Amino acid sequence: MNDAIASEIEIRIRSTIDYFLRENIPISVSRICTYAEVSRANLYTTYPHLIKNIKSFKTVRSKPRAFSSQSNLDSLKLENKKLKSHVKLLSYTCIELKTALDEEIEKTRILQSELNRLSDKRIRKN
Repeated sequence: MNDAIASEIEIRIRSTIDYFLRENIPISVSRICTYAEVSRANLYTTYPHLIKNIKSFKTVRSKPRAFSSQSNLDSLKLENKKLKSHVKLLSYTCIELKTALDEEIEKTRILQSELNRLSDKRIRKN
């Protein structure tokens, strides 16, 4: 595995650990691997220092987050609304990009047609 990939994977693992700590999500090697999209074998083999960190956080973790189901529901609704807005924005961006691509394809087709015409004209001249 090259250093750039290993570095990117380690960043994903560390980011996952930080996220779990911030959100007070129970930490385990399995959860970290699943969330960071890294195999357990790779984590244990390549990043044993991170395994020690993960296991130490399991014992230090604070009390589980307590919240009412209503506040959780409100939070999820807000997040859902934000995600829908984001999807809408991405859809508009895709449409704009598709339109620009279609315009470029048409320009290329016209230029290719003109090039063919000039080439044919040149061949007839010789």
